[in-house]
Amino acid sequence: MATRAVARKPESDISPVRHALAKVAQNFQVSLAPFPEEAAALAFKENATTFLVNGITSAERHQTALQLLRDGKRLKRSIDEHWMKVRRWLEDRKKDIGTIAAMDLQVVEPGLAGLNAVILSYEEAEKARVAREQEAERRRQTEETQRQRDAEVARMEKDALAAEQQSDQLSDRERAFAQSVYQGISPEGAATRAGYKDPQAQAARLLNTPKIAAVIEGMQQAKALREQAAAVKEKPIEIREPEVQANLGKVAGVRTV
Repeated sequence: MATRAVARKPESDISPVRHALAKVAQNFQVSLAPFPEEAAALAFKENATTFLVNGITSAERHQTALQLLRDGKRLKRSIDEHWMKVRRWLEDRKKDIGTIAAMDLQVVEPGLAGLNAVILSYEEAEKARVAREQEAERRRQTEETQRQRDAEVARMEKDALAAEQQSDQLSDRERAFAQSVYQGISPEGAATRAGYKDPQAQAARLLNTPKIAAVIEGMQQAKALREQAAAVKEKPIEIREPEVQANLGKVAGVRTV
């Protein structure tokens, strides 16, 4: 039975990362065998130990020691070169893997940067909107509170004027007497200032006259109302801190910077 050939995927369809990994895999072989002159190195160690124990006792042994020293230096160079090749291979593979990792990051990092930028832009715009609405609400509350305060002060002034209007029912001398008593002058002194001939007798009569007593009380009420109005004007305006909901979502473990 004939087997059907499987079409190979065109190389152009392979992602750049997979292509790079395939190339690295071809080079991902290194010989980790021991130093090839291991036997010579062990022999050098044994001969050197003999010289270290017994020392040099003749010209012939001196000559042998010099030759042994030269062989040892050559062995050291060979060992350094052997493992330098292994380390160089490892460094090259680290660079290859770093390059491939950067290729993978290039797929994700632009999207991350773009998302972070548009999210931050939205968050800043939302914060600005919240701040604007809060400020507008503060102004509205301040204006409303000021309007209510002005209305209250106007009402007090109206009541004060109404209390003072009762003096229109008095004669000029009676009004002058009431005004002087309101200002703190004694009844007899007020009667004298108002021009009454018998201040002592007239003072008691005038104080007991209902319309005069009402006028003096009205003046006192008007003063109290105006003092209260002045206190209302001086009182700091207090507003409730406005609460504006920000249209922001939350995802655990995500922080924008």
